[in-house]
Amino acid sequence: MTRTRTMTATALLALLALAPVSSAQALESPHMAPDNAESATVVSEKITDKGQFGDCTGTAIAPQWVLTARHCVEAAEGAKASGAVRVGNGDNTREIPIDRWEVAPGGDVALMHTTEDMGLSHYAEIDDQACYSGQATAYGWSPSGSGKGKQLPVANATITGKSQYNLYEGTPGIKAQMEEGAAIQGGDSGGPLFYEGKVTGVVTASINPVADAAAGKSGDGALPDSDVDVKQTRDAVYSPVADQKEWITKTISGQESASTAQGSSSEASSCTSISPAVLIGGAVVAGLGGAAVTGLFLRRGQRAAQ
Repeated sequence: MTRTRTMTATALLALLALAPVSSAQALESPHMAPDNAESATVVSEKITDKGQFGDCTGTAIAPQWVLTARHCVEAAEGAKASGAVRVGNGDNTREIPIDRWEVAPGGDVALMHTTEDMGLSHYAEIDDQACYSGQATAYGWSPSGSGKGKQLPVANATITGKSQYNLYEGTPGIKAQMEEGAAIQGGDSGGPLFYEGKVTGVVTASINPVADAAAGKSGDGALPDSDVDVKQTRDAVYSPVADQKEWITKTISGQESASTAQGSSSEASSCTSISPAVLIGGAVVAGLGGAAVTGLFLRRGQRAAQ
């Protein structure tokens, strides 16, 4: 991926993160999350005091720290860290203000600090190994998603391999396909992908095979006209967190600032390694990601203007 493409994708994703949320930009799933320790760590985010809950999704990994996507906080365009996270589900929720955020030295990874203890009985664990195959679980909050902002949707996902689509000079993304008609969309940015009980990635982008196919056939970047086509977005790209685990740990413990550490990762021995021969070229994947994100953003603008 060239630097120009990376910067363009970054700008589009930033706009997606804070654009008005619509039904096509939320996790749609036939299942609501059970009330358990894992789902309790998934929080809804309001980015800055001018935002709204459902701007992005995050995961509580320590009493006052939330893991999310870097493009979510950078969408604030230099604004002072503010906003809040909402913990809980249904009618039993609490809002805790945000007073600080930090961005990782690489990849679409960031941390939010809250003004007080979130008071959970359990906090999510960060995976220390990158895995590019297997079964996983995805979550995402949005006021207009399947849970209408009151109940947390959950989806089963199959990790299908590596994606060269990445942001902020990160490592290859984790490509995951949602099952049973579920779809990850822009409102779920920063949301977790759990693999064997640990957070292995955060949502960076969704890939819309329908939009990409339409653009390829027309040759002019045309996008499908109906919301039905947009809702057929079943693939998502997650930024791995294993390579930033050292930075995350040191930041939480107060040992390090956001721009001085680079973590390391290893591929899990229990995972099937992906041969470079089966990977799509970086330029092609960049095109897929760009088309998908652009399409979703344009549709939001069209609906908002009506």
